[in-house]
Amino acid sequence: MDQLAIRTSCRAYNGFHTGRTGAFRSGMCASAGVRSVEHGFFMTERALDLMAEKVIFWVPTLVALRSAAGSSASPDTTRFVEQLILSQLSMLRYAHSIGVPLAIGTDCVLPDPAYRAAYDAEVALYEQAGIPRDQVMSIACEGGARLLGVGTEGQVARSKQQVASSK
Repeated sequence: MDQLAIRTSCRAYNGFHTGRTGAFRSGMCASAGVRSVEHGFFMTERALDLMAEKVIFWVPTLVALRSAAGSSASPDTTRFVEQLILSQLSMLRYAHSIGVPLAIGTDCVLPDPAYRAAYDAEVALYEQAGIPRDQVMSIACEGGARLLGVGTEGQVARSKQQVASSK
């Protein structure tokens, strides 16, 4: 963790944020002062409590996890991944309830013809976690911009119109 904390501090000193793909050690990443945790496939309430306290974003990318249970996966792998997704949905619901800032991600590399379907599936998973649709739409339209520190005025209104008209 010391190395991660040092790198994060140096990047912050130079005006950069550090995001971390944290499949296993989300709490350690949060302690080190990262700006975001992507994936966090084995997220815990303790790590989320720390993330809420330190205002660290979580980008769960549940569709990336679901892709691990694709057609070539063994039945055991598929069962494991589906159980892990259920656990992650519970953690996502908890994260939202305690104010962890959220953003939506898919792990798709653009241009990917499947991007829209993956994004829609990720949005649906946020709703499946119990987050009300209007709040999911706010996360979809504003979460990424807030994470990146870019302005959202005007763009958010257009995004919300586009989302509403696509349904």
